[in-house]
Amino acid sequence: MRFVKENRWSRTALVLICIAIATFLLTVAPRNEVFADDNELAAVFRSGSLEVNVPNEPGTANNHTLSIEILDPNDKLVARVVRSLSPSENRALRVTVPLDKSIALEDLAWDRLKINAGDSSKIVSISEILRVPVVRIFAQRAYAAGSPASVRIITVDSKAGNPLRDSRVKLELVNGDRATTLFAGRTDSLGTAQVSFTLPAESYGSRQLRVTADTSLGTVTANQPIQLERRDRILLTTDKPIYQPGQTIHLRALALDGPSHAAIADQPITLEVEDGKGNKVFKKRDRTDRFGIASADFELADEVNFGPYHIRAILGDADSASAQEKTVTVDRYVLPKFKVEIELSGRRGEATGELLFAGRDRLWKDHRSLSVWQAAHERRSDRRSHNV
Repeated sequence: MRFVKENRWSRTALVLICIAIATFLLTVAPRNEVFADDNELAAVFRSGSLEVNVPNEPGTANNHTLSIEILDPNDKLVARVVRSLSPSENRALRVTVPLDKSIALEDLAWDRLKINAGDSSKIVSISEILRVPVVRIFAQRAYAAGSPASVRIITVDSKAGNPLRDSRVKLELVNGDRATTLFAGRTDSLGTAQVSFTLPAESYGSRQLRVTADTSLGTVTANQPIQLERRDRILLTTDKPIYQPGQTIHLRALALDGPSHAAIADQPITLEVEDGKGNKVFKKRDRTDRFGIASADFELADEVNFGPYHIRAILGDADSASAQEKTVTVDRYVLPKFKVEIELSGRRGEATGELLFAGRDRLWKDHRSLSVWQAAHERRSDRRSHNV
């Protein structure tokens, strides 16, 4: 029984190893995709060479040699390939023309292609037959740092706009010289890849989304500028809305993560005050505590500028900071004074009271029955008499 089980596990392991080897070979094996029909003259620039699809026209196979030349705008020979032909060949010919590594695709588009087959010759512009892959990325302009995101990547042919299926695509987040891979996969039958990923939580500011697509027409790269924004929220409060010269303004800032409402701890924060004339009269750099709180006290001088004072809380570094602002008033004021008068009148048991509140700009008048108070007072008096 033990031998049977071990033999069964050995067969299973062998099958899994074979599947893994086949997958690896399919991944790394060179691809010979068809980029044009047999009756179409087309070319692709790939791996430093120009691959030309030459249609099998009547009489071409009867010639013993096929010569392909690349000429620059001054008719100077750039590259040349000669290939022997067989009369039995009845399909389009795929010819690879090696090029110098210093030749860029932009320069090659200005050159011409000359095809010689026996006594017949044809010259065409490479830009007319060159097939170039195009990659499009559909993404937002701004994202919240640390949040889930998704983009759509489409790879197509530059000539007819046909989808380039099964293209290998890689999405990277670029910050200067550093690049972080967000996704690696393949496009579907429509040349599309729907990509989902999570952005780094501690990365803010201007970034680039870079897509590299390895297609049947070659490799192409596209960049999309994005902005990674902070998603935190700041609650900025003061102890009162109006102050007089010589008083102290008590500031308090509470920093929370927007989606989760968790406290943002140990982050740089700046508290500053600007007077009514735009002068910055107070500034304090601090760090939030483990509850996401930072506070400061600012004592006003005896002689200050009156008017609205702008109070700001700036969380984070200068290039990726989020701010919150609050306005208070600094002015001289006098607290209102009140005078209270109580007059009691009326018969016993039905006494009524007139309560007057006199203020600087208000006057309240309230009539309320005093019979309950009168009755309670009489009961207390009767108990004291009985005890005596």
